[in-house]
Amino acid sequence: MQQKIEKKALLMTWYNTNNYGTLLQAYATKEILKKRYNIDCYFVNYNPIGKRDIVSVIKKLFSIKSWKRQFLIHYSNFCFRKKGYQEKLKLRNEWVKSFTKDYKMANEGAVIKSTDEFKKLANDFEIFISGSDQIWNPEYVNEHFLLDFVPESKFCFSFASSLSASEIPRDKEKIYCKYLKKYDGITIREKECAKQLERITGKEVGVILDPTLLFGVKEWMKVKKEISCNGYVLNYFLGKSILGREKSIIIAKKRSVELYHFPQLSSEYTKVDDILPTNTELWDVSPFEWISWIENAGIIITDSFHMTVFSIMLHKEFYVIVKDEKNLQQNNRIINLLKLVGLESRFVRAEQLVEITEKQRKSVNWSKIDQILENERKKSLLFVDTIVSKKLKKRENDDEKSM
Repeated sequence: MQQKIEKKALLMTWYNTNNYGTLLQAYATKEILKKRYNIDCYFVNYNPIGKRDIVSVIKKLFSIKSWKRQFLIHYSNFCFRKKGYQEKLKLRNEWVKSFTKDYKMANEGAVIKSTDEFKKLANDFEIFISGSDQIWNPEYVNEHFLLDFVPESKFCFSFASSLSASEIPRDKEKIYCKYLKKYDGITIREKECAKQLERITGKEVGVILDPTLLFGVKEWMKVKKEISCNGYVLNYFLGKSILGREKSIIIAKKRSVELYHFPQLSSEYTKVDDILPTNTELWDVSPFEWISWIENAGIIITDSFHMTVFSIMLHKEFYVIVKDEKNLQQNNRIINLLKLVGLESRFVRAEQLVEITEKQRKSVNWSKIDQILENERKKSLLFVDTIVSKKLKKRENDDEKSM
C-alpha cells in the first residue's frame, strides 16, 4: 500500500550497536516503512542513557555494591585489552559502521545530546516514530524514546515498540501516560502490557510482530550474504550461562561437528567466554552473513530473542536457554514467541541441553508455523495500515482545511 508522496519521518530507535538483532530490527523497520508507506526514515545520532532521579544517583554514589561493580568493570576492561579482544571487537564495529553508513541521519549526523537539540529536530519533520526493540523497557525508560520533545501538533506513532516486561510498574505509569496520550497510534510487542497501556492512555493499543518477522523470510533471503560452512553447532549467548557454553561443547563432540559462537558483545571482558575455544569465535561477520550462519547451522543454542526469530523463520533445530535467572522478565519476549508458534518445548534449562538434544525429536510442522506467522504478519500490518494510511491522511486533510 503505497502513499503517493514521499514522507520524511524521524525514527527513534536503537540502531548503532554491535548487537545483530538490534541492527536487523532497525533495518527491517526502515525498509517496511519505506516500501509499504513511502515513509523515508531518518535516524538520530544519540547515545541513550536511562533516566535516573537524584535520589537513585546519590544512593548509587554511596553504595558498596556500586563501587564493587565499578571495580569489576575496570578489571574486566583490563582483561579485555590484555587478551586482545579490543582488536577483535573493532572488526565487528567496522561492520556496524559499514552496515549503517547509508542510513539517512537527522541534523546531518551531528550528535544530539540535549532536550533543546531534540526540540530543534521537531521543526524538521512532520512524522515521528518510536521504533522497535526494548526502547520502552520500564527498567531504563528514556523519555526521548517516548517523543517527549515532539509537540502535539505533529503526527506520532509507535512501531512494535517493546517493553520486555509483563507489566509496567505503578510508579512508572505516569511517564507513559504523560507522553503516549498525544500518539496517533500505538503498537507494541507484549500482549501482557497492551491492556495496561490502554487503561493508562485511554487509547487502543495494537500488539504486533517484531519488525524482523514483519519483514519476512523471503525478503531476508534476498539480502543475506552466503557463507561456505554448514552443519555446525552455533551459539549466540547474550547472558552469562556457564552451563550453556559447557553443554554446547559436549553436544558438538557427540555430533562430531564444529562449534562456532558469537562472543559477548560488550566491551567488558566476561570470564565465561573463556570456556569456549578461541578458534570457535566469530567476530568478522556482517549482519547479513549472520543470517546465513543461522541458516547453515545444524543446531542452534541461544538465549537471544532475534536468533530465536531467525531460527524459526529458517526452520532450524534450536534450543533457547534462560538468559537471566535473576530477571526472568528478560525471557518474556522469547516465551511469548514460542507459545505463538507452539514451540514452548524449545525453551529449556541449560542443564537439560545434552539430554534433550539426544532424544528422538518430534518432527515440526513448519508449514503450520509459517501460516501462523503469515496470519500474524497480515494482522499486524493491517493495524499499522490503519494508523499510517487512515489517521495520517485524516490529520493531513484537517490541516489543509485549517489553512
